[in-house]
Amino acid sequence: MIYNDAYSVFAGGRHPFLLGKPVEEGWPEIADFNRNVVDTCLSGATLSYSGKRLTLHRNGQPEDVYMDLHYSPVAEDNGQPAGVISIVFETTGKILAEQQRDAAERAFREANRRLQLALSSGFMLGTWAYGT
Repeated sequence: MIYNDAYSVFAGGRHPFLLGKPVEEGWPEIADFNRNVVDTCLSGATLSYSGKRLTLHRNGQPEDVYMDLHYSPVAEDNGQPAGVISIVFETTGKILAEQQRDAAERAFREANRRLQLALSSGFMLGTWAYGT
């Protein structure tokens, strides 16, 4: 693996260990995933993932991360694939924020449903004390 400064931040505690290592050795917890990427790109094909969830051990413990990943073959002078270029965008913050927003929207809809039920029941049955 050869990477830029931005990837060194993404790698966390694995930097600088990753430099010069085969990707399967550098990220053993996702070795099968990376082996598929390497095999696919060395055959000349590309891969892309959006919001891909992987569990990485960047700082000594498992951590679920979400990423947009784009992989393409890198050709030698003779045109044959000889390596893989990876474009990695970590989207964990975005995905977690979306999940929190979705949960808040569900809670709001449920609270609104209960309020509407209480209001409609109060009309038919008399008074209704809600939220006290």
